[in-house]
Amino acid sequence: MIDVTSPDHAKPAPVGLHPEVLRRYGRWRRRRHHKEYRFRLMGDLEGRRVVDVGCGEGTDALVMAALGADVVGLDASGAALARAASRPVPAGWHGRVRWLEARLGDDALPAAAFDVVWADQFLSVTPAESAALLPHMMRLVAPGGVMVLAERVSLSPALRRLPRSLGVSRDGAGSHAHALGPEQLRHLVEAMDSPDVRFFRLLARLDQHLFPPLPYEGGPGWFRGLVDGVASVDYALLSLPPLAHLGAMVTVVGRPATSGRLTSGSAVSTPAQAPR
Repeated sequence: MIDVTSPDHAKPAPVGLHPEVLRRYGRWRRRRHHKEYRFRLMGDLEGRRVVDVGCGEGTDALVMAALGADVVGLDASGAALARAASRPVPAGWHGRVRWLEARLGDDALPAAAFDVVWADQFLSVTPAESAALLPHMMRLVAPGGVMVLAERVSLSPALRRLPRSLGVSRDGAGSHAHALGPEQLRHLVEAMDSPDVRFFRLLARLDQHLFPPLPYEGGPGWFRGLVDGVASVDYALLSLPPLAHLGAMVTVVGRPATSGRLTSGSAVSTPAQAPR
């Protein structure tokens, strides 16, 4: 484990969390953006045990720790974890986050040890890799716990045929990453018991053309309003079942199929929205 108090490394340390990040995911918890939506479904994190699978430089893990969770950030990249560990955090957070360098398939963490298993675009790999990784992820969920996943998806043949000259890649978010196809998404949904499934990013596929290269947190109000407006339109359009498959991102939140049903009052969609 790497502790958050580890010394600085040769590479400049990443900046700490912007205060607006904590307000965005800790207080606002709107539905229009896919990460805000997942935090909304999770609810109160105080005292809950969370593992962030593929945590990278630790932004999500630190946000969840700031909201009271006890978090393990798991990643195979020692360099990314070193930068995560060097990020400045308030003194009250020390001990809430641990960093573990390991591959998910190594089973370096105990089974059934976490109330929340969080992964952001971790399964957006090849079909064979995602099928192999999912059981290792499921084994970490404690009884009554949930998996909170967000993945790139590519479900529309028409959108897959859009020329790259338009700036719309197959997954709607960059040609370097794989996106889940219909069979992969179906496999993921069927591995959970009545999960909440919600699609995002339709018009936002074109964000590199629609938006200037500014950060959301700390950016000017007009820019945040523009981003929020597009996200709101996307949310409304993708709430319609005939259009859901046009989204470039999906969130899947639920319990493994053997551990009971998800009973979230915030659930707004069902596996029926996944393409058949």
